[in-house]
Parts: sequence; C-alpha cells; structure tokens
Amino acid sequence: MAENLWTPAAVRRLLLGATAFYLRDGTAARDPDEVISHHRTAWTELVPKLEEIVPARALRRRQEARDRLLGSGVPGDLAADIADLDILAVLPAVTEIARIAGRDVTIAAAAYLLVGERFGLDRIAEGAQSLGSSEAYERLAVTGAEAAIAAARRRITLASLASGGPAEQGLDGYQAGDRARIERAMRELNEIADAGALTLARLTVAASRLTDIAGGDGPVVRQNS
Repeated sequence: MAENLWTPAAVRRLLLGATAFYLRDGTAARDPDEVISHHRTAWTELVPKLEEIVPARALRRRQEARDRLLGSGVPGDLAADIADLDILAVLPAVTEIARIAGRDVTIAAAAYLLVGERFGLDRIAEGAQSLGSSEAYERLAVTGAEAAIAAARRRITLASLASGGPAEQGLDGYQAGDRARIERAMRELNEIADAGALTLARLTVAASRLTDIAGGDGPVVRQNS
C-alpha cells in the first residue's frame, strides 16, 4: 500500500478507514471539537518519535516507500510525510487506546504497532485492501473480518499495557499468560500474512484465530485437530 499512498484511491481508503473507526468505536458520539483536539495533540506527540517506537520491518517499509516516492520525483519533505501516513493510519485507534488505558500515546502506539508486527496484522490488513468484490455479502464478510481483527488487536494491546511497563515487556507478559496457544496463533497468522495473495477464507481464519486468543466475538472457524 505504501508506494501508492499518494494516489487518490489510496487516500480515499485511508479516510474511509478512519471514518469507519470513529463510527464503529463510538467516538463519533463525543464532542467533535474535543475529539479533534485530542487527536491533533496525539499526532504532534507521536510524529517526532516514530523512529523510536516503530518495529524494524515497518521502518524498512517506510524507508522503501520514501525512496520510491523520491524516485518518482516527489520532493523530499513531502515524500517523508506521505511515507509516514502508512504508519500514522493507526493513530485513531492508538489515541483511544491511550485514553482508555491512561497511558502516554507514545507507549500505546509502541504496544499497538508491536502487536501488529508479532501477529502479522499489518500485512494481513494490507492484503485485505485487495479483496474487492462486486458481491455485497462478500464485502460484508471482509468488513466483518477486518472489524473483528481491529477489535481483537485493541484488546490485546490494552491487556499488554495493563502491566504498566514498556510495550515489549507488556506484550511478553501477555504471551506468557497462555504461551502455547498464543504462539500457535502467532505462527498461523504470520503464515497467512506470508502466504501470498490474501483470500477471504484466509482473512476469516485470521480474524477467528485472533479473536479466539483476545476474547470477544468474531468469525468462528474450527481449529483443525
């Protein structure tokens, strides 16, 4: 996705994703001025610290996106800002997680991004963007699976932040609580992320596995014995 962020279609996806979050999360029911101010402050705090909190794989993708944009003739500062959008697209979710957990937005972002890295969720989300369909029920299935993954990722992030420590320590503690089951789910999710073109079936399985370890409602897929 990163190399195409400057195209109108990609920007549209980014805006629609943020809008869907606000509607699904209930944020839209709060005072708009308060929400805008809260998220603007979070953006200002987070941007200068991206190098410190973004996992290595995402940093490499960010640099590759910046290089591609520069190679296409995009000015340096603009190329950097556009490449950052791929990471900063998580800001709405991160800001609300920080508010709920009572933690600094930088710590919340580090935890959220680390969950995405370990479970392969950002790569799965990127693959889901290619699952266009003219069939209404298939579109509903994709949207439902994406919502289930987002909700489960949020619950895992909040659980990892509950320790009060750094992001990595918190997620390590969360994994230790049910290590065998969580690590099995992590392997399956990363296999899906690395399997090539994402399919609706794979996306549904990913949502089911993540929901299973995070708790909550989501698509149900039986575990193979």
